Amino acid sequence: MRFARPVGLLLSAAAVVLWAYGVTVLQPLTEPIGPWSERLPGNNAYWARDLRFMAIMAVALGLVLAGRGHLR
Repeated sequence: MRFARPVGLLLSAAAVVLWAYGVTVLQPLTEPIGPWSERLPGNNAYWARDLRFMAIMAVALGLVLAGRGHLR
């Protein structure tokens, strides 16, 4: 329990970096270039959104872990 706060904050910080990378680099890879693009996203283009959602959940989990579950 001694390392809960630093581990939670580290998890949150890493998840924020992952979310930012997903928004700026990975999400544009799954979208078409223009309205008449020849490279259209397939049915498997949701992985970048799923990765961002998992990063948001990791931030929440890290903050709960850093707060050690205490209500303030």
